[in-house]
Amino acid sequence: MMKRWISGEKSFGREGMYLQTASYDFDAPIDEHGKPTGKYCHLSNLHRILQENSSILLASDEPLKRQTDEGLVEYEWSDGSHNLVFRCNDSAGDGPASAASRGNARIPPRSVSILRDGELLMNTARAAVARSVRRAMRPLNRVLSGLGGWDEPMPDAWPSALRKPVIFKEPVECLSLTQDDTDYAWYCAELSVDGRRAGLGTLRFEAAADVLYVFVDGKLKGYSLPPLPENRSLHESARRNEGGGAGFRQEFSMKIAAGAHSLQVLCVSAGLIKGDWMLGGANMAEERKGLWGPVLWNDIPLPGPWRIHPGLVGEKFGIFGRAGHLIQWRNDLVRRPHTPLRWWRMFFRKPSQVEPLALDLGTMGRGFVWVNGMPLCRYWLAQALGEGGPGEPVVSTRSSEPTQRYYRLPASMLEEENTIVVFEELGGNPSGIRVCVWDEIRP
Repeated sequence: MMKRWISGEKSFGREGMYLQTASYDFDAPIDEHGKPTGKYCHLSNLHRILQENSSILLASDEPLKRQTDEGLVEYEWSDGSHNLVFRCNDSAGDGPASAASRGNARIPPRSVSILRDGELLMNTARAAVARSVRRAMRPLNRVLSGLGGWDEPMPDAWPSALRKPVIFKEPVECLSLTQDDTDYAWYCAELSVDGRRAGLGTLRFEAAADVLYVFVDGKLKGYSLPPLPENRSLHESARRNEGGGAGFRQEFSMKIAAGAHSLQVLCVSAGLIKGDWMLGGANMAEERKGLWGPVLWNDIPLPGPWRIHPGLVGEKFGIFGRAGHLIQWRNDLVRRPHTPLRWWRMFFRKPSQVEPLALDLGTMGRGFVWVNGMPLCRYWLAQALGEGGPGEPVVSTRSSEPTQRYYRLPASMLEEENTIVVFEELGGNPSGIRVCVWDEIRP
């Protein structure tokens, strides 16, 4: 547990929790690549000062505490020859008026100045420029080679050996079918629209999780947009398959002509939850994915039956590994840009500098990536909202940028010749994928 607060980490494969980015550094002093950050250097300076003045700090059991006229709190240690003073400004304000002065020194809010015999050693709000660390991602390859794509087939086009759906009268959540071995499950049913309810209408899913892609007659009609609610309520009614609680209902506005149509919904898990509070206090063992409540077109429930196909054909074939050589990959990105539900494969040689590396997925949308047949992580280029949790937020990403663009590429995954396979759900641009190095910017 202690390591989490010292060093950043990364979730690999499908280990990431619900709505958790693959990278989680918690603003740690050491980043997920094992490299020191500016905070590390700042804390190192603090520890050095404490170590060098340990004899003063240990000379007395307790410091002398006093309140100054400027509203500061001072703690003084002394060994008879030297003294060490911690001068604290506990003001919570952020404006210049919150800064307090003592002598000629201004002390920013929520900071401490450390002085030895009246000499300022450091202020915790100011990082020494000489000790700061700045890094940036630098692309190593202009273009990855051998780009090719392969379409994930719709359920009615699956190979006959795989076309064995589980059939229910009503939708059934899919964790009981997938055992959480895949993020994906297709739900298919007939959608009959009479003349009175044709045209623009609303398709409503009373209980659905997490990301939905809605197809009618094989055409993408809508998909779930971020942000998804982090905390949702799983009511007793949901346990009886009568619908979901707050946060599980999803609606899509679309035009459908009168007649019989095929409805195909790809449900995608965004990871398992972290605790019971994310289900409104329900036991986290009751977590659900997929569909498990009524589906209505303009308030009229679809009668069913529902055919459920867990997983993807590409997953079942294992085209992210050696079986990918048996697939006919087509480089038709120019002719078919931004095609959803598409697999992409590309190659790169191992660079001379193998640590620390990352994949730049800034041109992609949402999906999953494998390297040399090994699952790297989910990715989702959703824009950051700039919203923090309880207390003071720590914001390292501007609200106009993705929550995560660069995904750590461990050296242990690399060979001399490397293969990247991406399943892209939304239709990103794989020609923009780059291998980058996490370089230090020197002044």
